[in-house]
Amino acid sequence: RRARPSVVVSTLNGLAGNMAFFASLRAVISAAELPSLSFSIGAPEARAMSRLGQPLMGEYAGWTWLPDANDAEADSLWTSFRLWATAAGVARAELPDGLTDPMVSAIAGVRLWARAASAVAMGGGGVTLSAALAGSSTPAPGGRLFVDRENQHLWHPLVVGQFGADAQLNPVFRTALAQRPRPYPAFRSRASWERILAAADSA
Repeated sequence: RRARPSVVVSTLNGLAGNMAFFASLRAVISAAELPSLSFSIGAPEARAMSRLGQPLMGEYAGWTWLPDANDAEADSLWTSFRLWATAAGVARAELPDGLTDPMVSAIAGVRLWARAASAVAMGGGGVTLSAALAGSSTPAPGGRLFVDRENQHLWHPLVVGQFGADAQLNPVFRTALAQRPRPYPAFRSRASWERILAAADSA
């Protein structure tokens, strides 16, 4: 409250941690005065928190994909998944309401890996999986995803949503194009980050 920031950015994971964080934050300042932007809370988590007495109305969350009424591929994938889950004996009550960002990422990851593995098999051992992945792409809900040639992270859009009274995440901002991944935050050099990673690996 003294610092008067524009937004609180949260990377907390897990129901218990987020419940404690939001209870403490909202005990002293409202979302209207100081909004939050989380990177691990979706509609299912928001509904669970609301049931436990911590609604997230007015809070924001950033993802790489959120449902869009005009996304035919998402509709097709969700229909296929629901039919598969039902045939596998999954109870309807245990299914999510629709595709989620992690599900979309998992689908894209499997597609990219399958294409790269096929290229390795066809190459007769002369192509590594890493090389086959570099620069590859796959269609996905929300648009085509690309693997960066240099760092092998994904180019993807950014979508920011705001939670409503029903705990649904309503998109309020979308980038028009996929954004280049920047895995090394700019407040340190890449060499500095790599030294930290090397030290963590050897610990």
